[in-house]
Parts: sequence; structure tokens; C-alpha cells
Amino acid sequence: MNKSIYLFLALLALGLAACSGSTSQPEVQEPAAITPAPLSGAPGTILGLDSPALGNLPAGGVLTALIDTLQAPVSLSATGQAVAIVPLAAAGPAGVTPPADPVAITLLLDGEVIARSEAAFTIGSLTPAPAATDSLAASLASVNTSLRTIVTALEPEPSPTAGYALSVLAACDSLFNGEGTGSLTATLQDLAATDPESKELVDAFIASTGILEATQDLAGSLAQVAYGSRLVGRATKDDSGPSEHPFLATTTDTIPINDVLLARKMQFQVLLKLFGETVINETAEEYALYVGLVSGAIGIGHGVPGTAVISAIISVADFAVNKVLVGLFPSEVTDFTLTLEDADLQLGETTTARLDLVARNTPPGVGIQDFVGLTLNLLGLGPSSSASFRDILENTAAYFLSTIQGLLSAYSNAHPELNMDVSFAVVPEMTWHAVIHDTRLVELQTFTPNIITGLEGEANWRAGGPSIGEGRIYARTATGEGSLLIDPLPGFTYTGGAFGESVISTETVSVQVTSDLYLAVDFAPIIAQDGSNVLEVVAGYYDDQHQPLPVPGIQVDLIVDGGSVQETSGVTDADGSFITLAQLDQGSERIIITVTVSDAALNQLVQTMQADLASGGAVFGLIAGGTGIQTSGGAGGCGGGESDGDAEDVEITTSGPFSQSGEASSTGTCPDGTSGGSGQSDANLSGNLSIDSGSGVVVLSGSFASNIAGSTFGTDTQAYGRGYARSSVFMTFEIVDPNDYFAKDAGYSFTLTGSMTGGATGYDSRSTAYVTLSGDGIHQTYGAGEWAGHGPGTPEASVDESGFLLPGIYTISVTCSGSGTARNPDPLSVSANQTVEFTFTLTPP
Repeated sequence: MNKSIYLFLALLALGLAACSGSTSQPEVQEPAAITPAPLSGAPGTILGLDSPALGNLPAGGVLTALIDTLQAPVSLSATGQAVAIVPLAAAGPAGVTPPADPVAITLLLDGEVIARSEAAFTIGSLTPAPAATDSLAASLASVNTSLRTIVTALEPEPSPTAGYALSVLAACDSLFNGEGTGSLTATLQDLAATDPESKELVDAFIASTGILEATQDLAGSLAQVAYGSRLVGRATKDDSGPSEHPFLATTTDTIPINDVLLARKMQFQVLLKLFGETVINETAEEYALYVGLVSGAIGIGHGVPGTAVISAIISVADFAVNKVLVGLFPSEVTDFTLTLEDADLQLGETTTARLDLVARNTPPGVGIQDFVGLTLNLLGLGPSSSASFRDILENTAAYFLSTIQGLLSAYSNAHPELNMDVSFAVVPEMTWHAVIHDTRLVELQTFTPNIITGLEGEANWRAGGPSIGEGRIYARTATGEGSLLIDPLPGFTYTGGAFGESVISTETVSVQVTSDLYLAVDFAPIIAQDGSNVLEVVAGYYDDQHQPLPVPGIQVDLIVDGGSVQETSGVTDADGSFITLAQLDQGSERIIITVTVSDAALNQLVQTMQADLASGGAVFGLIAGGTGIQTSGGAGGCGGGESDGDAEDVEITTSGPFSQSGEASSTGTCPDGTSGGSGQSDANLSGNLSIDSGSGVVVLSGSFASNIAGSTFGTDTQAYGRGYARSSVFMTFEIVDPNDYFAKDAGYSFTLTGSMTGGATGYDSRSTAYVTLSGDGIHQTYGAGEWAGHGPGTPEASVDESGFLLPGIYTISVTCSGSGTARNPDPLSVSANQTVEFTFTLTPP
């Protein structure tokens, strides 16, 4: 059962004493009936009172109840149910002789009877509970201590909010544990000494209502929150953005604060307010049922001044926490603004956004001095209440107010830079401003996810595409478990978001995302008379790193001369691609296709491709990324070693000259340093690729040079060192039969010629060079396979091979390497160099 400490204390105050009102029933004419729930219970029981008389009550009337002859204030729900509490005096003398028979219940409106039921409720006996009130006082003090710990963690000093809040809590401490005779502790001690029977009744009443157990549970739970808040306070500076001055025009009274701290303060405000707003009975319809009891819960004289003092202290403390302290914390977001440094973005760029949030507190509508008169009126007492009770309540409120003002004055004098208002009749209005950095606190929204979306872990948006144009974005304060930064109390359900109960969105902001169009067309340069060539158009945009980003929806239009295509227009698919088939016209020897791509922003790119009639049936094409150069080097000692090298693959996509280079080096030694080795290599390639559009002949030629140096040393007779280096060049290509890919009568004849020369010096050194052709059904090292020289010498070799390649994918590579080994006691220095000249020719049949 969810129970608010201050609500319970309010109900305690109502039940501490019997009414000093009328002892005879008023004259009524046919009053309506009353149905109570439950039908029996001890003093302190909450009663729901249903009656037809509650269906049409005038506004502003004061509703009270008589349980037997004892007066109790009543709160009315929105559905017409009245709620009252069975007073303490119903227990009878000394709490042991309640009425044996059921008693009547009467409802009065402005003193006039409107409903009555005879023998409607049976009053039970109180169970003794020694020292329950003292335990309650200790739990209240614990609650106040926890609140101070939390406030201190959430409100770094010095600040006006800290000054106000700590003054309120210090004044509550004075009411609970002060040294004066009017404190709660002193009053309980005096009551135990002067009227122990009344003290026993109060103890039993507190235990009967369940207030003590609920207060103890609350104190324990709040202590856990307080412990967590100390950790929160230490972490706040590390996990939130800086306290920044207002970006937009704001008043000079606005308090700059970091985002996480503001969120925690607003979430704590909701939690603190729950103490006074959560229903205290599982069968109650809504918290509003008890608002009147909460705001007006004071003690009605039981004939013992101590009970009135207890009730007055509890009532003032309830107002101080549930109205004043709650009112000091920010509770409502008044402004949430998204501002962009630049609303024009390139595709792939990220916004430089600023999220400014302004929140304010909600001061109570009345001050502590006004509270006294309002609570008396709500109880139906007004100016006619007993002088002793009125005096006690007014004196308690005045003492509390003067204590706060004294503490505020001292705080203000200690911190004159705060320019604080020490008149505490009403909580001052305050506003806070934060720049949001933590993405737990906001949800980054977009109306145009295909153009721009929010980032994870950063309060910014990225124009990630695939489309360009106008993007529309906004931010909303976050909700859900991920936005909860404080631990709620067990039994309380936190229903707010990152910034308390406020959920607010910024206005929608527009951005313009632009980019340059990207176009790539793949179309084989040779076409058979009766065959078809695939035309693939890939279109999109360049991102902010100028890398192509294929996108769907780009318009493609084709103009064809000398042939035809299956589709002359369309749009790119999900992969940014548009594919169709092209054919030659009969008698034509060339097809020319003009490709135009355009987007919604009217950007255009044009590229013209052509294919010539092939003399044979096969088509040659390079595989993307299929040419390059790689180098590596290594060294080792004592049978182990390490290597280090670099590799560079450069795609050759068109006919013409090309060149590449690479290098590598490494060193290695034995763990004991007795031997080791090193290797270093560099390689350079230059060549040319030609594809004759008329004959279909493909020629790859080049010159490849590699230079290698190595050294080793060894001092142990069982140790040795070694050094090596390796370089290679490769090309991957494809042969396709455009008429029938699986036909075995189409292909290329090839010839490979080459010469390799090298030189090597040093003991047990080696220089090698070889050419490999591999692919569908073939893997052959041509020439001698390896041309090596051991010791000083100049190896030479040549290759002259030919053959026939069917349609498929192939790789030709040229590799050179050098190595050397040394054993003790002979140190080794090795050098090797190779030069490879090669020509690879493919001729269609």
C-alpha cells in the first residue's frame, strides 16, 4: 500500500482529538442515508462515506462529519464520495471502553444536517503500542536528514535554491528536535511525564493507523535515495555538460545549470511531490480525495495541549515539505529550443546543434502565514475555533517562519553575491537554463529519415542520406527508463520523464542537404553481332569525404545510336543501380549510348559509352580491384622471427599506362641476443594495358624491379639468423562469352613472354623470380618455375608460353624474392635484385 508520510501525519492530526462541538443532534427533516466503508474499525480508520446528499452540493460549502457526537473534517472526491477519519476520542475513556453498540454517522454542510444513518459504524478498541510516537518522531528526523543529503547533492552551494531549501529543512529540524519546549521531541517527553494516559492513547492511535510502519518504511527507502544522491553529486560534473550561460535572450534571474543536474533536480521534484500526492489507501479513488485533509490537517483539542502541539508541528512540517520545499525545485519546462549553427549541410555531414531548455519552479499559492487561516476554515472551525488551539497553531507557524527567515538572513549575509530575497512569505519564482548535451535526456526526431537522422550518443543529427533536399528535425524531452537518473522509492511509480512531468518538443527546424552527383557506367567495349552487353549504371552522391554513395531513386535516361536497349529510362534500385541489356542493330559496327542521370534537385550528369563489333566471340574485362602490387619483408633468429610489410592494391579500370610501388622492412633478434637478422625490400612496377576495340586483342606489358638487402649475425654455434623479402604484381581478369556464357568454343588465345635477370651476393643467398597464371581449371607456374642463384652469381631466365583460355576468371602474377641464412661463426650479408620484363597477350578466336 503506497503511503505518503506527510499525508499520514495529516490524518494522524485529525484523529488525535475529539471535537469540542455539539453534543446533541441537530434538527433535520428526512436526511439522506449514509453508507460507510468499512462498517467497523478502531480510531484512525479511514471511512468512505457514500450518500445521495453528496450528489449536488453547492460550491464553497464546508463539509464535516459527526461520528457519534465527535466532529471530523471531510474531503470530497470528484465522484461524490466523502472521506473522514475515526477520531481518537472514539476509543472512549483511557482508550479501553469504546461504545458497545454501533454509532450514528452524520454529514453536515455549513453546520446543517444533510445525511444521517443510525447504528452505521462499530468502533473497535485500540491495541496498546508503547513508544510508537517516539519512534515516529525518530523516523521523521531521519526523513528530514535524508532530504537534506539529497538537496545538498542536487544543489551545489552557494546558490539561492540551496539557501532556501536548507533553511526550510533546518527549521523542520528545529520543530522535530529543537531545544525549545515547543518541539516535537520535547512535547512528547512532557506529555509522557504529565499525562501518561494520553501519551499511551496517542501511541496506540499511531500504531492503529499504520502511520508508524509507513513512516519507518519511507525513512528507510529515502535513506537509500540519499545514499545514491551522494554518488550522484560526485558524478554530476563528470557525466553532464557544462553550466552555460543562456544562448537565447533570458532574464538576468535565470540560473545557468548543466543538463544532467537540472534533470535530476526535476525528477527529484516529482519524487518529492509524490510523498504528498500518492494515494494512501488502495481502495481510494484518487489522491485528490485527500487534498483537503492534507492542507488542513491539524489537531482539534483533546483537552490536552500536548496533542494540539503535536498536530500543529506536523501540519506546519507537512506544508513546509509538500508545498514550500517542493516549490523550490524546478517543476515545469517553459522553453525548449533547437538552434543550428548552419542549416546547410553536405551529404554525410553532421549538424552543429544547440538544445536550450528553460525550466521554472511552481511556488505555493499561499505563504505559511496564510496557511493557518485556510486550514482552520477547511476544518470548519474558522474564527470560532478555541483560542488555545488557534494560538498553538499560529505560534508554531510564526516560530517556523521566523526560524526560516533568520537562517535565510544568515545565509544571505554569508553570500552577498547571491542577492537573495529573504522575505519568505511566498517561495520566490526562479528559472533555470541548461544546454542539453546528454542524449539520455532527449529524443532526436526527424520527419525525413531518408535525408537526416539523429545520432546515437551525441545531441546532433547526420545527413546520412540516401536522399538530399529539405530535412525537418526536432527534439523532444526523453521518457522511459533510460531517462530516469534517480532511484524512485519502492512503492512509488515514477511516471515522468527526463525533465520531470514535462514532456515538450522543440519547434521543427529545416535543413538543406546538398551534394554532387556521382555516376559510374559499366559497359564492355566489345559486343557481338548477335549478342547482348550488360549496361550497368550506378548513380548517387559524394559524401563529405568525397566517397561515392550509391542511392536509390536517381532518374536514368538513355539515348542509343547504332543499336537498342531493353529499357531507355528508369530509376536506380535499392543498391543505386540501373541495369539493362544493349544490342547492335543489324549491319552496325558500333553502338553508342548516352547516359543521363538526374535527381529531384535538377542536378544532372552525362556520360557516353560505346562498344564495337567484336571479331571473335569473347569479351575481356578487368575485375574491380583486380590489379595491384604487394611487398613484404621479414627476419628472424634462433628459429623464430617477425615480419613487417606494406601492401598496395590499385585498381586499373581503363586502358593506358600505370605504375605502382611499395616497400617493407623488419628486424629480429634472439631473446638472448646471440643472433638475429633483418630484411628490407622495395619494388616498382610500370606498365601498360591496351584493349583494341576493333580486334579485341588485349595486351598487358610491364617492367617490374625489386631490390632486396638482408643481414644476419650469430655468436652461438647452435644459433642462426635469416633475412628475406618478397614482392609481387598481379592482375585479375574475366573472359565472358556474350552469346552463351557457358559455351566452350569461345575464349582467348594467350601468349606470355618474359625475361628475368638478377644478382645476388653473400653466403647461402637466393634470388628468385617466377610467373603464375591461375584460374578456372588452371594453375601453372611458367618458365622454369624458379630462377635462383646460390652464393655470388647472376641468374637469368626467360619464358615463352602460349595456350587457350575458356570463359572464366583468371589471375596472372609476377613474384620476386630474395633471402639469406647465416650460421655461426660466419656472419652473412645478402643482397639481391631482379628485373622482370613481361608481355601477356590475349587474342579472341
